[in-house]
Amino acid sequence: MSCLHYIVLGAPGQCVDEDGNVFDDGDEIPDDDPCKTCRCDNGEKICATVQCDIPVCGPGYEIVYPPDQCCPSCQKSKQYRHLRSLYGHTCHYSPIPGL
Repeated sequence: MSCLHYIVLGAPGQCVDEDGNVFDDGDEIPDDDPCKTCRCDNGEKICATVQCDIPVCGPGYEIVYPPDQCCPSCQKSKQYRHLRSLYGHTCHYSPIPGL
């Protein structure tokens, strides 16, 4: 008994990934790294690294780096509790002692 192995090649200008998915010239190609954007460029997978801006988080928020995302974002801090002390229209934030 013999096994036949087929190799699927894309047409000129197309890209083929390891799973046999075919991408036309200019198509976006998924990548496992969320910090890369890739596309098919005349039969070649071309990738660029995403440039992230560091967010400015407001009081009571902190910068987090989610594992499935490239760029950081702001998330409500676990170390701070929002204490609303209304003095006119101003809100004040205070740290929770012991956290």
